[in-house]
Amino acid sequence: MKGKRISIAMGVVIFLLVIYAIVSLKDRPPALPELPRWKEGADEIIVEKASEKVRIYKKAGKWYVGDEGFPADEKLVEKMEEKMRDIVISDVSSQTPYYERFDLTPNSAIHVVVKRGGEVLRDVYLGKRSDKTNHTYIRVAGRNEVFKASGTFSYDFDKKIDDIRDKTIFEFKSDEIEAFEIQYKGIKTALARTKVENEKAKETKEKTKDEASKEQAKKDEYKWVFANTPTKQVDDGAIHAVINSFNPLRANSFPMVDKNLLKNPYCTLKVTAKGKTHELFIYKGKEPDQYVCTASTTPYVFQLSKYSAEQYFRTPKDFEKRP
Repeated sequence: MKGKRISIAMGVVIFLLVIYAIVSLKDRPPALPELPRWKEGADEIIVEKASEKVRIYKKAGKWYVGDEGFPADEKLVEKMEEKMRDIVISDVSSQTPYYERFDLTPNSAIHVVVKRGGEVLRDVYLGKRSDKTNHTYIRVAGRNEVFKASGTFSYDFDKKIDDIRDKTIFEFKSDEIEAFEIQYKGIKTALARTKVENEKAKETKEKTKDEASKEQAKKDEYKWVFANTPTKQVDDGAIHAVINSFNPLRANSFPMVDKNLLKNPYCTLKVTAKGKTHELFIYKGKEPDQYVCTASTTPYVFQLSKYSAEQYFRTPKDFEKRP
């Protein structure tokens, strides 16, 4: 009889332990997903939000975006890949799929897939940023939970094709520019960078010893002059305001404008750098503050901001040294 009671008591204990184990397993948070980093670079990034999909791909070592194959901003795309490669999940926010709270529904989440050679390296859904901490709510493909990932992602991935395109039109350092010419209101302004031949420049160069001073002395050997009237004094500040704008000159956007329909440019700019001349043509847009442009460095029509375009609306008087 006593043995029977002991058996019953042990059975009850075992039953309670089983119940406890089941409850403990149920309440235990799920394991965080492993997101291994990759060493070899990716060759494709797909970003999709709602019904809009943007495909970025690498071809012959360069990044392109969209079905049209527009050149992509290399630095921007490299940062996108880096953010995906180095993503760190720190915690579980929700084990149940209440995606509306985290902007992780199919219509609000940003779906990012990174590939190499067709193999998926990363497949995640990005939601909103946490209000309290520097985290972003995310989902990992194949998992229903909502996780917290360190950092913010919307700025880098909530982008359209235009945002990812390479917007660099010109990129020249000031000491690489040899001359520039502006045609504005029917008036041509031509300036050139010429070497200064005098004993003072030669003496300064010979006396300098450190590399920084030598480089500065080398720059001091040159000056800007009016190409047609080199004896007339120039305003160096006005000249450098123009030449510094080429490092770099970036497009504001790429409007859908037929290049062949653009006639009679409002302003024309020619820049000679590294022995090659490049041209910029500025046309008035439909709105007063809009300027559409073409350039010899790109086959695409682009738009400059009001400030970027109007800084070239100058005549010789704007470059003359004031008394």
